[in-house]
Amino acid sequence: MNRSVIQNTQTNYRSIDVGSAAHKSQVQAWTDRILGLQPCVPDGYRFTWSRDDASATNTAYMYDAVMCNLQYAQLQLENSVSHVGKLSYTTALKAAGTLQYVLTELLPRWTFRPQEVYNVPDTAETDIYGHYCLARAIAYDAVGKADLSATPQAQIAAAANAAHLYCVAAQCIGGDVNTMLNKAQICTASALVQWSNVYLDRWEKEEDPLGAAKALACLQEAHIRYRGAGHRGCDEDLQYATDRNQVHWVTPVLPPWDSLVRPRVSKLSKLS
Repeated sequence: MNRSVIQNTQTNYRSIDVGSAAHKSQVQAWTDRILGLQPCVPDGYRFTWSRDDASATNTAYMYDAVMCNLQYAQLQLENSVSHVGKLSYTTALKAAGTLQYVLTELLPRWTFRPQEVYNVPDTAETDIYGHYCLARAIAYDAVGKADLSATPQAQIAAAANAAHLYCVAAQCIGGDVNTMLNKAQICTASALVQWSNVYLDRWEKEEDPLGAAKALACLQEAHIRYRGAGHRGCDEDLQYATDRNQVHWVTPVLPPWDSLVRPRVSKLSKLS
């Protein structure tokens, strides 16, 4: 998230305790009432949502349904970046699942959207999709970290997906997106580091005579990307691969890029 979570103080009718353990179920109950065309507020009631000095007001029930779900998703996104491993993964997927629900179920039912609601840009489909991609990126980025172990090939695939999705998110979300772009570079570099381990393993098993050179080429590229994104780099791995390649020196040449970092984003599970 490159912004604060949207806020609303009109709690009299919703009975939603924001941030509580019941937050998700309360939002769903309120949304179900709206979708069921039940009278939820007095006629002419205006829903107001804000962030910092910007605010947007509208009488449409669907406006409030969208914003309540977005607030829940944004809180999950905010929480996901403060955790690692499984907790980061599951929290990010909760955000992604809610954003998918907004995009596919709620927005199509909100047929008239006056320009004033975009004073707070969260209702724009591009922005919502961008945050959906960000949530998926964070989930993929958690694979292989802390208590979320994975095979090298699974980590390579997850890192490639995360890098791709961070870039898509950066294109869709307004404001400062440097963190997302740096995350994309770091994930790309991490995939290359995993490939270096694969190539060195093949070289040591005498399955690939060019394995050490390929590993070195991957690490050279990874180091540049790490440092460009403000990461400390991979000096030790780079030196180790250099020493291995010195046994029978081969000029390091990076394998074809689409064989190294190729995103294959899977469909989001309905359980998310």
